[in-house]
Amino acid sequence: LRAIAVLAVMIFHADKHLLPAGFLGVDLFFVISGFIITRQIINPDRQFVWTSFYWGRIKRIAPAYLVLLVITSALAAVLFIPQDFNWFRQSLKSALLFNSNNYFAGFGDYFAPSSHELPLLHTWSLAIEMQFYFILPPVLFLLPKKLRIPFFIIVGLLLLVWSEKRLGNNAQVVYFSLLSRIPEFLWGVVLACLGGSKVIKARYRNSISILGLMIVFLSFWSISEKHYPGLWTIFPCVGAFMIIWANNGFANRLLSNRFLVWIGAISYSLYLWHWPILTFIRYVSGVYELSLSGWGVYVLLSFLLGWLSYKIIESPLRLSLYKNVLLVSLAIFLMANAVVVIYGKK
Repeated sequence: LRAIAVLAVMIFHADKHLLPAGFLGVDLFFVISGFIITRQIINPDRQFVWTSFYWGRIKRIAPAYLVLLVITSALAAVLFIPQDFNWFRQSLKSALLFNSNNYFAGFGDYFAPSSHELPLLHTWSLAIEMQFYFILPPVLFLLPKKLRIPFFIIVGLLLLVWSEKRLGNNAQVVYFSLLSRIPEFLWGVVLACLGGSKVIKARYRNSISILGLMIVFLSFWSISEKHYPGLWTIFPCVGAFMIIWANNGFANRLLSNRFLVWIGAISYSLYLWHWPILTFIRYVSGVYELSLSGWGVYVLLSFLLGWLSYKIIESPLRLSLYKNVLLVSLAIFLMANAVVVIYGKK
């Protein structure tokens, strides 16, 4: 499912005519994250340790993210004209603080570069994930078990209605808002609280998984970016919910082939790298539409750098190997953060 999500985003970013609603891949990621993180938190077989949880999130996200920011900054310094680099520096400051969703929500200056030339635009979704990770654990522990599911359903519905009403006033702010994205996480949270596939009978799993996959793919071609997010988020999220819920259904087995599993494994690093590569290709060429050779460079570099990032940085550090390297990386991350905050306006 992660593979479907990241491939949809990559295709949409390269040419939205090929997959008009490929941006929904981010929504699938949010549902998956809500499910996995909640299972980690409420796992009855393992005691929840706050420091271990947040340390695990840092190990999962920060090292590959930091390397991306460093290399992207170096390339931007070489390729961008001074005015565009100043815009990039401001976005870098927000990205380091995991606040880029709020930065890009208000991004609309007449002299600013076009959105397809902003190498860190895609970090908005990572910012939202990190913000949600800080909210979810305390809420789960404050709520009695019996109230968790009804509470999350009510909150999700209220936020969906709020998002829908605000779309007409400022769609850009709603698109990048944590509040408008929380309902997407909550589909996964509710499923984890239900016990996942334990509550579904085996004979229904094939039908549920196939229907869920059909809903996801139909959503990719039928939902307009102009009316999103809001009530339309229900469709891709329901599809993802059904696929995860079915667990061992036909669609699950279909998605479990080696190629898709491999793409799913590197999906985080692939997501990190694909957008900066695409923006630099467009910035240097001065052309938005990719040629055949441009597509080749885009796909090849995305998968190559995504795989290298996963193999050399993400996987070893996430598995607690090379601890000294991890500590040094985090130290650099914090120092870079402090430098940008202190000197960002100079």
